[in-house]
Order: sequence, then C-alpha cells, then structure tokens
Amino acid sequence: MDLSLLLAQFLNGIVIGMVYFLLAFGLSLIFGVQNFVNFAHGSLFLIGAYLGITMAGRSGWFWPAIVIVPLLIGGIGMAIEWLLLRRLYAAGHIHQIPGTYGLALVIVETVILVWGPFTQSVDAPDLLRGCLSGSAVQ
Repeated sequence: MDLSLLLAQFLNGIVIGMVYFLLAFGLSLIFGVQNFVNFAHGSLFLIGAYLGITMAGRSGWFWPAIVIVPLLIGGIGMAIEWLLLRRLYAAGHIHQIPGTYGLALVIVETVILVWGPFTQSVDAPDLLRGCLSGSAVQ
C-alpha cells in the first residue's frame, strides 16, 4: 500500500473523529448545562453544511461563507430555541426526546426538499489546493 494513501486515510479518520467529537461534545454540553436532551443538535450541522455549499459553490464566496454561515446557523438555532424548544424545558425527558427527534426529522426532510437527496460538494479554493511542503510531489 502506498504510504501517501495510508497517511491520507489516517488524516481523514482524524478529521471525521473530530467532527464526531464536536457533535458529541455539543450534545453532552447541552445536556450537562441545561439538563435538556436535544437530538436536533446535529441537524443544525446539516443546515450549516448545505448553506455553506450553497454560498461557496453557487456564488463562489468560500471565505465569506466561513464567517456568514455560522452566524446564520446561530440565528436559526436561537429561533428554534425561542419558538419550539422552550416549551419542552419543563416537560421532562420523556417529551424532550421525541420532540427534538421529530424536529430533527423535519429539518432533514426540509433539507432534502430544498437541496435534493443527492450529496453535493464544493471545490477547494486556490489557497487550500496543493501541497504543504516543497519536497512533496505536486
């Protein structure tokens, strides 16, 4: 097996592990601080990914998307919290789990309706293309 392929797979595993860590850390932080089970937490990552793809891919605004999309997701998250989740705080975990799981399903299906059921990608900007060192194969 080629050593560069092995290194690339190792780095991909590290990146995916960090994404899983961020999702799990967000869930445990919300549960630990607020004693609230929010299964729709990961759906906001989904919305952010597709908003980023839309902004960076269709308009070519990769760098502004890195700043604007998290702000948009923060606003969407606050709106969801104010409009829906506050009603579930006092209801207990028996109602929080199906309520937030249902919200996650609604978000996923809305994303499918808006962006379609197929995966999408964005080309890396010129600054992030290529090798990091001059001795590596380009």
